Amino acid sequence: MKRVGLLGCGAIGTEIAIAIDSGKIAAKLTHMFDFSKDSSQRLVSKLKNKPVITENVSLLAASPVDLIIEAASQDAVRDNALSILQNRKDLMIMSVGALLDESIFEIVSEGCKDFNKRVFLPSGAIAGLDSIQGSKRRAGINSTSHDQKPKSAKGGKIF
Repeated sequence: MKRVGLLGCGAIGTEIAIAIDSGKIAAKLTHMFDFSKDSSQRLVSKLKNKPVITENVSLLAASPVDLIIEAASQDAVRDNALSILQNRKDLMIMSVGALLDESIFEIVSEGCKDFNKRVFLPSGAIAGLDSIQGSKRRAGINSTSHDQKPKSAKGGKIF
């Protein structure tokens, strides 16, 4: 079973952690980090299987995991992706909009080659919304989006 580390304990990180903890995702969440220690502790309190909360991203990257899932921010990708790959961990980037920056894309791509590791990128709405946010920031556009599930989908499965 894959050992997973989680970077980011916000809405997306929480959904991922709960899905792993409940067995919907065949993996074991062993380590996590969030810049807000309160967010990390709140999330751990919701889980049956308690992962270790690391003190910083470097310790998360050095932890004995197979895969680190980034669910924090585009800045977290920029600041930590290479270190995670250097520590010989595969990486799933939820904040895929970070890769719109060619320099970040190149660093991550070269890191994969140099350290023989893989980066996984989600497709679909989450990745799409993140890319739109990244493009919007680069272009200086200000807008707000609001998406809502139809009432008929209430209670439907998330994954």
